[in-house]
Amino acid sequence: MKKLIYILMCSPIIFFTSCSSGGGGESPSVNSIEGTWQYDSWIFNGDQLLNGESAYLFVCEEQEFWATEIYDVNGSITNYSSAGTYTLNNDKTEGTFTATQMFDPISFTWVALNLPQTISVSINKLDDDELDISMEYSGNVEIITTVKTPTEPPCEVGQLTNSLVY
Repeated sequence: MKKLIYILMCSPIIFFTSCSSGGGGESPSVNSIEGTWQYDSWIFNGDQLLNGESAYLFVCEEQEFWATEIYDVNGSITNYSSAGTYTLNNDKTEGTFTATQMFDPISFTWVALNLPQTISVSINKLDDDELDISMEYSGNVEIITTVKTPTEPPCEVGQLTNSLVY
């Protein structure tokens, strides 16, 4: 009889500890934004900006560092290249990117901005192979679609500037 009482007393404990909370479904995984992302498309106010140019976005999660390297049709890095810091929300659907440096193609160096520029970004798609973002600022709209490359991202400004050879 004592064994039956112990079994009945332990049954609810075993039941509750073996069941997961939250309806039994798996929690969604959040992909890593870290990587070197090559632009597929760069739409600015409805116009495609990539017409023979190439562009890359580097993102380093641990350092909260990002940078772009934009190359003209001759393969020279342009002053549209920038770098800075970022923060993301927990589910990686929105973020704030602050540009603190821009590339100067004349001196071939990264130059600190006197007035850092901060832009809110929506992450429209993030998976193992694709990162698509959009942003609105000062009446402008940018939509960028990218694919992940196998190249590790440079995680500080000193590692940038022709860090990729194409």
